[in-house]
Amino acid sequence: MPPMESSKLEVDEPQRAGEVLAAAFREYGRRPVTYVTIGAVEALASLANYEGVGIHPAAGYAIAAIAFLACFTVTVCVASGWSFAEARARIRNAVVALAGLAFVVGLPQTLGRFDAVFILIVILWLAVTAFAIPIVLHEQTPGRPVRIPGMFTALRRSMTLSQVAFLHAALVIAILFAVTVLITTVLVGALNNFGDQGQLAAFVISRAVLVPVVFIGLFALYLEQKQRQRVSGDVTVGERA
Repeated sequence: MPPMESSKLEVDEPQRAGEVLAAAFREYGRRPVTYVTIGAVEALASLANYEGVGIHPAAGYAIAAIAFLACFTVTVCVASGWSFAEARARIRNAVVALAGLAFVVGLPQTLGRFDAVFILIVILWLAVTAFAIPIVLHEQTPGRPVRIPGMFTALRRSMTLSQVAFLHAALVIAILFAVTVLITTVLVGALNNFGDQGQLAAFVISRAVLVPVVFIGLFALYLEQKQRQRVSGDVTVGERA
């Protein structure tokens, strides 16, 4: 009898960029409805930055950043194969740190979303900081709340993990962004004849489908960087959040 397929995303060894992306797409294929639902929440929240909504830009950026954090957090919990009770306990234990990371990690990428000048900066920023979100969820000490000092510990650990193979991490994130932006642009352009409503619908649908791939890819990259660190024998980043 063949071994039963794991219900969680696993990366057991260092991988090439294409292999990390393939792992992310395999995980997406296991639970497409769940991930599209998560993506739909992020896509709808991103409309807060849409000019026609009438929300103040500062509030729009804050909403988008919080949605980024919330959807990334839920994606990590789902891809980790945790039960609802375990996921709730881990999120509750780290809620203070996660709230801070919404603005440290999430806010910069919302600022770069509509301005090409910031895209490269955002990719590099995520390569350095994005691992902090799975870190506070995976590497927390049971019964010890992760507060603001723990958030900074997670950011330091994220920076150290990124240094294991920084160009590799940046390349994976760049590909994830490129796929998302390219397909979204094509869909929006294809529905150009349907006016603003058609373009808006294309934007929401494409983000709902594609953004979860970015979240899963970031989590897969975190797991992969940990394996690279293990193979390299680097024991300098054992600090827990």
